[in-house]
Amino acid sequence: MYILDLDCSQECMDLADHKKITIIDHHDTHFQNKHLYKNATTFIEHTPSCSKLIYKLLQSSLEDVITVEQKRLVLMVDDYDSYELKIPGSHQLNTLFWNYQGDRLARFVVEFRDGFSGFNEEQKNIINFYKRKIKRVINDLNVFSANLPIDGHPIKFVSAMATECINDVAHHIIHNNGADIGIVVNPKSNKVSFRKNKQCSVNLSELAKRVASGGGHTSASGGTITETFLNFSKMFIDKK
Repeated sequence: MYILDLDCSQECMDLADHKKITIIDHHDTHFQNKHLYKNATTFIEHTPSCSKLIYKLLQSSLEDVITVEQKRLVLMVDDYDSYELKIPGSHQLNTLFWNYQGDRLARFVVEFRDGFSGFNEEQKNIINFYKRKIKRVINDLNVFSANLPIDGHPIKFVSAMATECINDVAHHIIHNNGADIGIVVNPKSNKVSFRKNKQCSVNLSELAKRVASGGGHTSASGGTITETFLNFSKMFIDKK
């Protein structure tokens, strides 16, 4: 059995739709296309994170063996992926994962196989190093803005270019400018990331699909720097 955790419905469904493959995912674009699978076993649902979906699927078999610390780890991963940030340490846990060197997943499994019971000194040093990096990146930002109507409602957009710390940059430009939607353009990877504040009702998955040939979640999506996106970006002006 092969298990896939990604939206493969738009570009490679023909490669994934086989009887030996199980697909677990929660992306909006994937949910809309899940009926197209004919052979693969699929668990594609609307949940805040794929971690919560996997836990839900395995909960009955895990109940007697999973520890409190392991349950806490699942909740922390879900807390960051849904960007609720209500559980202390969830943001730092994500920071740590993305700043591991080498095989990040393998190292994460080794260090947190028993769940989460706090960070050790080495992990704290990695997190603090990243915090200093975020500060440098944010200090160098040039922010652009635009007020544009979507479905008849005025929406305040802000955008900036960054090649690292993408989520933190998006969070900063949205909340520092009282914006509805933040767009971070990464010229190095040719990617575009969309984020929004919690009050904004715009479906970012649809927006990313429309202007950047992308998709993702309602509150966090991505795409590429397309010709459509370049034309869209011409409506933004430098806040300076």
